[in-house]
Amino acid sequence: MSDSGQVVIGLAGHIDHGKTALVQALTGVDTDTHAEEKQRGMTIDIGFAFLTDSITLVDVPGHDRFIKNMVRGVAGIHIGLLLVAADDGVMTQTREHLHILSYLGIPRLCVAISKVDLVEADWLDLVEDDIRSLLSGTSYEGSPIIRVSAITKEGVEDLREVLEQEAAQASPWEDRGFFRLPIDRVFSLKGFGTIVTGTVISGSLQQGDTVELLPGRQEVKLRGIQSHGGSVAGVRLGDRAALNITNLSVQELRRGEQIATPGSVATPRSIAVDLHLLAEAPSLPHNHPVRVNVGTAEVMARIRLVAKGPIRPGTRAGAVLDLQDPVPVIRGDRFILRSFSPVTTIGGGIILDVDLPRRWRDVKRWTTQLAAVSPADQLSYLIEEQAGDPFTLKTLAARWGWSVEKMRNQIPQEVLRIGRDENPWLMTPPQAEALTARIREVVGAYHQSQPYSRGANREYIRQKVNGDERFLESWLRKLVEQQHLQAQGEMWSLPDFDIQLSDADADGMDKLVATVEAQGFQTEYIEVLAERLDIPMERLTTLCVLAENQGRLVRLNQRIMIHTHTMERLLGAVERHFREHRELTVGDVKDMTGTTRKYTVPLLEYLDRTGHTLRVGDKRVRPDG
Repeated sequence: MSDSGQVVIGLAGHIDHGKTALVQALTGVDTDTHAEEKQRGMTIDIGFAFLTDSITLVDVPGHDRFIKNMVRGVAGIHIGLLLVAADDGVMTQTREHLHILSYLGIPRLCVAISKVDLVEADWLDLVEDDIRSLLSGTSYEGSPIIRVSAITKEGVEDLREVLEQEAAQASPWEDRGFFRLPIDRVFSLKGFGTIVTGTVISGSLQQGDTVELLPGRQEVKLRGIQSHGGSVAGVRLGDRAALNITNLSVQELRRGEQIATPGSVATPRSIAVDLHLLAEAPSLPHNHPVRVNVGTAEVMARIRLVAKGPIRPGTRAGAVLDLQDPVPVIRGDRFILRSFSPVTTIGGGIILDVDLPRRWRDVKRWTTQLAAVSPADQLSYLIEEQAGDPFTLKTLAARWGWSVEKMRNQIPQEVLRIGRDENPWLMTPPQAEALTARIREVVGAYHQSQPYSRGANREYIRQKVNGDERFLESWLRKLVEQQHLQAQGEMWSLPDFDIQLSDADADGMDKLVATVEAQGFQTEYIEVLAERLDIPMERLTTLCVLAENQGRLVRLNQRIMIHTHTMERLLGAVERHFREHRELTVGDVKDMTGTTRKYTVPLLEYLDRTGHTLRVGDKRVRPDG
């Protein structure tokens, strides 16, 4: 039985096979509430009655003109009750409704042969044989078949008993961890105002909870909640619910919209699907217009094929549905596909993804791969495909269609959790191995192209692996801990990497360092040194960087380098100065170095930058006061 103890049973079957009469025989309730229904003698909209305090019956229309209302009625049920009239037998809508129940993933089915008072027993046996043949080879093979008459009440109590037994064995729906209610009716009630009804297909709702209307994402304010005809403090998974809304009028709401926990349900315009076409359906070519029924919504769409050629009757294929209007859906939702004209059911399937790549080439690849992965492996596959831009717990939950807490408890044990405890990045071991190998490959290639550089910076690596900046910062630190890389400041290199100068460059660096040391505090600009040493400017710039990295030279700015020993003399002089004086001036540094302002200002700026002095106005003081 469902988690809440509530079970919803949806009636299905051909028009005039006695669904409404049977509901009345079982419950005493006439579900044809519209005047037009009374006048025409047929159900055109969904109706509801309670078999017991824990079992709701949903009566749906059988006429082909109202199939979309039928789909809305059975979109949130645990058990299907298929009616076949004894005098007609299996008919067109019988088969169509059975397909719809199957495509929507309704796990259990009962069959009632109605109007048994109109035929002989031998004929009934033939009808039952046809029904068993219809169910043969489907997931509903072996379902109970009960013979009933709403007029004579024959078999009604037997049917009630079977339905109660089936309800006791009904499996609960998967709870996504957040509230979700597809709206199947909207009306106004005097003294209350706007009312919407539906079946809770996920989570729970308490008076005072914050919810939103989808797809428009408008805040919904509740005056009250009812279930089974009475006011309640809250409703949960499986319950029929009526919500009294205070801030939206009947004109602002419509069947097919949803009430949900804010931010939990996507409203895409394109969805990737695993589509199954009926054997009797026509072939579907690329860009063909179709009708999509999902939840209680119906939307026009075009089907885009990710493989060459049309989808053939009776086959399954990955495809993309471009929706005319946004619809509230999540991964795992089931849908019905109907032809645009004439309107008939041609297939159905399950939503694979609601967040597709931008480029059609990538969309085709991704949809094809998802459709080929077994449902049990799809979560790990989705995580692994993120490569260098992994999901966080929160982003994966949103993509997968679960709450964060449910996602936290359902992630496979082997998945690595990286970084922040409350919202870690998630990677599979193969994904981590592949990313590590790719980063080492990128860094190795950088060494080949830039042999005199200490290593690649984070942004260079990020662009090459197409990674997330914040994640990569954390992952690079982990690679250093695991000795896959070594870090020098903000540069990353392979552990065995060491700069090897050519003989000519080693000689050039020695000359550069010796010249700078000889010039003391008044070194020539780099471009002048290049001319003096007869070394091309580009190469000398590289040698300056290498000498700086090796600790042989100190860079004051882009044009001035001084020798490390020269800087050590200055630092010693500054330290001695502060023993006797509180302040340091430009003139003091001129006296210490014997230089002009051209050099003293860059020297002081270096001292400020490295924390040896603190500038206060035109003077410097010791940083520690």
